[in-house]
Amino acid sequence: MTTGAQPISQPSTLPTAKVAAGGAAGAVTVVLVYVLGLFHLPATPELASAVTVIFSFGTSYLIKDQAGASARSTDAPAS
Repeated sequence: MTTGAQPISQPSTLPTAKVAAGGAAGAVTVVLVYVLGLFHLPATPELASAVTVIFSFGTSYLIKDQAGASARSTDAPAS
């Protein structure tokens, strides 16, 4: 089943804002779990993984999918 949505033209290998936000959220949760361990508040691997997935999903859901600044829209007139 297709939705008829047009894909974003992405001429560079830079990730979109949505992908970057998801990756950054994953990194933040890993650091958070590490810091909690330093304060003798260890998290089980299952809990740490669940928090990472939930936080990454939440940020990726909230960030709009936009092409990088160097990418051109396919609808924009050529200069």
